[in-house]
Amino acid sequence: YWELAGDLHKAAADNLPRNAAGQFFGYNRAAVLYFHAGEFDDARRSMEDAAEVAAATGVFYTAANAYVDAAFVAIAEGYAGKKREFVREAVELADSEWVTAEEKADIMARIDGAPAGPASARVALAMRLGSPTTLAAD
Repeated sequence: YWELAGDLHKAAADNLPRNAAGQFFGYNRAAVLYFHAGEFDDARRSMEDAAEVAAATGVFYTAANAYVDAAFVAIAEGYAGKKREFVREAVELADSEWVTAEEKADIMARIDGAPAGPASARVALAMRLGSPTTLAAD
């Protein structure tokens, strides 16, 4: 069911105008649902979409964190090249004048504490993203 729910959130986001406020929400939720369904490729792509929307709308701290989440998904699937790409994006956003020193420190701490392997990445993401059943509370 989580994969189907992810598909629905992604489709809803895809059907909104590019960079509409609801797109970040839809892609982010899709990523969480795909992650819990074990669909890491879809989770990574949806989190990247969420990060791109946040960056395009000027919400750089949120975008950087979404890129770090995407990097963690890449670690979970053993995709080191994508991990490096997402970390570069997150660092670039963290260096923005629109990100406070405290926010930058938070982003860099997440990057510095990145899990070393797939199993620890899955645990770290599960802790950060929560359970799909908690999504209903939002």
